[in-house]
Amino acid sequence: MSFRHVFNESFPTLFMYQNVCLISPPWINRNRSIWQNVEGKNIPFGLGYLAAVLERDSHAKVSIIDAKAEDLTVQQTVHRISQKSPDLIGITSCTYDYNDGIALAQILKEKVAGVPICVGGIHASVLPEYTLNHSCVDFVVRGEGECTFLELVQGKSPQEIKGLSYKKKGEVVHNSHRRVIENLDELPRLSYHLLPMDKYYPTAGQCRRLPAVAMVASRGCPGKCIFCCSSLTGHRVRRFSPQRISDEISFLAEEYDMKEVVFMDDTMTFPREEMVHLCNLLKQKEYDVIWDCSTRVNFVDQPLLELMKEAGCNQISFGIESGDDAVLQSIKKGHTIDQVKKAVQLAKKAGLEVRGSFILGFPADCEETMNRTIEISHELKLDLASFYIATPYPGTEMFEWAEKNDKLLTKNWSFYDQSHCIMDIPCASHQIVEKLYQKAWRSFYWRPSYLLKRFTKLRSIHDVTSALRAFKGVIAVSGQ
Repeated sequence: MSFRHVFNESFPTLFMYQNVCLISPPWINRNRSIWQNVEGKNIPFGLGYLAAVLERDSHAKVSIIDAKAEDLTVQQTVHRISQKSPDLIGITSCTYDYNDGIALAQILKEKVAGVPICVGGIHASVLPEYTLNHSCVDFVVRGEGECTFLELVQGKSPQEIKGLSYKKKGEVVHNSHRRVIENLDELPRLSYHLLPMDKYYPTAGQCRRLPAVAMVASRGCPGKCIFCCSSLTGHRVRRFSPQRISDEISFLAEEYDMKEVVFMDDTMTFPREEMVHLCNLLKQKEYDVIWDCSTRVNFVDQPLLELMKEAGCNQISFGIESGDDAVLQSIKKGHTIDQVKKAVQLAKKAGLEVRGSFILGFPADCEETMNRTIEISHELKLDLASFYIATPYPGTEMFEWAEKNDKLLTKNWSFYDQSHCIMDIPCASHQIVEKLYQKAWRSFYWRPSYLLKRFTKLRSIHDVTSALRAFKGVIAVSGQ
């Protein structure tokens, strides 16, 4: 049965919701980190696609309030929601802002009494029972939520909705799992018109032109890394078709004057043939838009990288993670340091800016291996680097290891932002991990040779302001 056919079924109606408000919650419990200085503001893709499906396939009036993008306070957010007079509220959150979503839901239960609240997102999907134990939460949508949430809005009996968890007479009920959407092209275009498009901008250093916007081209991940949640929607990558992606970039260029697109996919170059097809389409485009992406070092080659450059790719980011082969093997990354060096070299040869991401504090790490990671970040002569502290997200193999071995330092989810030490590891104290995390940022960006190189690449006011944001963040983390 196709995704579209599911939408067209006739459901036994209990109550059809007429006014749905979707919320990305404001920051409430945030802890100090480098990301407050350098992070961008990205579209809440999950809410955007939920809204698009509801607008196409239900009679409900739909609104989105992105409190983070608009820098709304809790009071302002609640006021905006009250003005909408919704009969159903949907809140999305990841792990690091889960507490914010729950805190908002608790306030809404008092201020907008009688309106059911549905929570979605990766954290609630992994911990639905935990989420429903909060009295302010009525429903949890697990996994990809478009079809599940639509059926709820259309009035289908909760007990018949796959992928839904809910409360019945005080007991938590988990319905059977819903299969992922096989053909992403069956989804309507994300509801950009409901979002504050002028408020979105990328992470410092992530793009060269403004306005810029983030996009997703796929779902799922072929990797089996012990620290990542991406594969929870499946190890098989499902992509929007190359034509669909190209058309959407054209739409963003024409409707919002976007000059650069940042693809948020973990493995943009997989499958290779899809990437080749997309590049060939982008080479024919009439609009002036460049783009950036991320991928794994073992999913690139010289011809592909050169084609990407010809098609408008400006920057490529590799998830390098560690400078030690034994640590890479322990986290099931699937590549070696030699492959890292080769991929970076090939990308530079193709004329791309190269960004690398690194993680310190894996269970197999020690002070020596973490110092090796810092050293390799210098040796690769990257244009940009990002450093993170290994964070055991619920649903990952690393979380299971940490919980089983009593290594978790906290379950305060607000600290799960990859800049705080969350777990003890056998061969290094959390104080050492935090010290090396600060050293990694400081030693990479304060090198005289690097500063000179970046200074010579400044071409615009945007380059200058982006560099200042980045260095402000480095100063902040160095002084923690």
